[in-house]
Amino acid sequence: MSLQIAAPLLGVRAVIAEARRRQHRRRLSVIVGVACAIVLASVAFIALGHRGAGQPKFVKVYFASGATSTQILRTITAVKAEHGVSAVSLLTKEAALADMKRRFPNLVAGLSYNPLPDSIQVQVSRADAARVISDLKQAQPVAIAAIRESPGKG
Repeated sequence: MSLQIAAPLLGVRAVIAEARRRQHRRRLSVIVGVACAIVLASVAFIALGHRGAGQPKFVKVYFASGATSTQILRTITAVKAEHGVSAVSLLTKEAALADMKRRFPNLVAGLSYNPLPDSIQVQVSRADAARVISDLKQAQPVAIAAIRESPGKG
């Protein structure tokens, strides 16, 4: 091979070698970045899970439209006696409608009646939430229309 042909060929080989090194570095950077993200996500998950373990959980109990005030008061009394329940607050259908009118006036402007149910919000420890929900479903099937876990107050 002549010297004139070999020089450009060596330059091409050097460029290819440099491109391969850069590609290798990029792959390595991506791998290290993904590994760091996994570690950070794991640490955050563990930290948040541990911190949230002692935090209260909220359960909303919606009463059937035909539930009497006696049934509602019995339910509140029974729920307050449950282990792990730290607070129970009643939201009457009238108060719920007033809140809806304040927060979403356009949504409730044309209502001719109050479609909202009476409800209670139960603050319960996370460890006892499933048991309390199960007990509620079994104890008052006629008076309770729905039970759902709530992310927080409100």
